[in-house]
Amino acid sequence: MYHSIQKRSVQITPTKIRNFYNAFFSLVVKDGIPENDDLAHLAIEIALKWRELGRRLLKKDAPTDMLYAVSRTPFAKPFEKAYDTLLKWKALKGSDATFQALYGALCHRSVSRRDLAQKYCLVE
Repeated sequence: MYHSIQKRSVQITPTKIRNFYNAFFSLVVKDGIPENDDLAHLAIEIALKWRELGRRLLKKDAPTDMLYAVSRTPFAKPFEKAYDTLLKWKALKGSDATFQALYGALCHRSVSRRDLAQKYCLVE
């Protein structure tokens, strides 16, 4: 007797890949919202990629001119722009400004700072 085998289409999404990667390597993202001190330390290290990170974190929730306003701040150093962007993200998102969201943004291909995501967002 022959049995029919049904084929199932499996859709692979970036979220499924990230979840598999985290489960395989036993990565655990911290719970809660980053403190301002954490964001200040991160801003020092992400200073040159602050625009890319801001675009990933703020997406459609921020006014379109917010990043432009930050970038036009006179005499501001990249660290200050990065820190200002992170604080605006935290203020706009409120309880949704989590380590998980920050981890995802840092690992995104436009930012490509998985090293900082692991340093600041993972449980040690």
